[in-house]
Amino acid sequence: NNCIQSAKEVCEPAGKALEHIDRLGTTILNVHKEMSENKIVLGPPILKSPILKRINDDQCEIGDHVSVSRLIYSHHGIYIGDGMIIHYDGGSVCKISIDDFKQGGLLTVVPSGKSYTNEEILYRAKGRLYESEYHLIFNNCEHFARWCRSGDDCL
Repeated sequence: NNCIQSAKEVCEPAGKALEHIDRLGTTILNVHKEMSENKIVLGPPILKSPILKRINDDQCEIGDHVSVSRLIYSHHGIYIGDGMIIHYDGGSVCKISIDDFKQGGLLTVVPSGKSYTNEEILYRAKGRLYESEYHLIFNNCEHFARWCRSGDDCL
């Protein structure tokens, strides 16, 4: 898109933000179209992807990047053991049970990149508890989970 490219030339961060917003808008339109055609009932199209592995709660390993489908998006977190997950909720990072995280949905493991050991991932996730720097585009639950595992927050 010429508008996005022009924005990048003037201000790289603003151009990247516009690019993310454009992708988000396209995703929302695609989900709406599929739902209206009754191809899916709940959740974004990514849940149809074979790279996501649905699991039982007791199959989680410390450091797993987990997600659950919500009506029009997927929510992400890091499994830290003992049936607990750290994630962004209500604008801050907190620890909750798997059941509270799932809200009746199906848990999946996301095969995101991993640069750290499981113990380091646990340490990184706990180190951000109570942080309240949530931003839908630049610092959301998926960014958090990817950062904990790889140091990279790119989607």
